[in-house]
Amino acid sequence: MVTIALSLLTLTLYIPWWLYRQTRVINAHAQRSRIPDWMVHAGMVSSIVIVGLNLVMLTTASPESAPAVPMQPDPVLRGISLIANIIVVTWLFVVRNGINELAGARRGDAAWIGIALTILLSVFYLQYKINRVLDARRPGAP
Repeated sequence: MVTIALSLLTLTLYIPWWLYRQTRVINAHAQRSRIPDWMVHAGMVSSIVIVGLNLVMLTTASPESAPAVPMQPDPVLRGISLIANIIVVTWLFVVRNGINELAGARRGDAAWIGIALTILLSVFYLQYKINRVLDARRPGAP
């Protein structure tokens, strides 16, 4: 719930921060799923670009429209947005793989972070799965 609230309050800039924090944990503890610095930097820059482009599209309307209708970005902006989104989604999946490794999760386990829900729910689903693993490891957990 906190992850959702912070994402909304920060215009989704909490999402790359969350990915960055998880990347640091993964790189400190994982053996196979280390995430290169260039991916982290590219993901952070791409996230800022995405937010900036979204703000531009939401605040720029055609003068004759009422209510305001977001502009259609030119092909260059659409291309930049597509590339930035691909980079962020790639970073999301690399973090997902690292979390699966740290949790010792295997396909079919309750702790396994699946592809479909990762695509649909992004970091919110990853945080949910982390919380489930941590709750299961607490003393006295069922």
